[in-house]
Amino acid sequence: IGAGQLRWQVLVIQPVRNAPEFKGRLELLVEGTRDGRPWTQPLPGGGQALQFEHYRRVEGVSEIPANAVVKTVTARVLEGSAVRAVQHFPVE
Repeated sequence: IGAGQLRWQVLVIQPVRNAPEFKGRLELLVEGTRDGRPWTQPLPGGGQALQFEHYRRVEGVSEIPANAVVKTVTARVLEGSAVRAVQHFPVE
């Protein structure tokens, strides 16, 4: 991975037995600083489609400005317009 790139990986799990197939999307929001000022960027594409029964691992590499410092990544799992899960990840 080079400068200006962020590699990410998310594991999404349905913690109940015999759960119906989940159909929704994963949205990621990157927050930090850029040129010393607060900065926020959703990862491109407006979210990634999710479809799974028990669990699914989703990963990717996203471009970020070279002068940005990433502090946190927020993952949101949505089903339609309903938010089903939110997790904040500090980046070290």
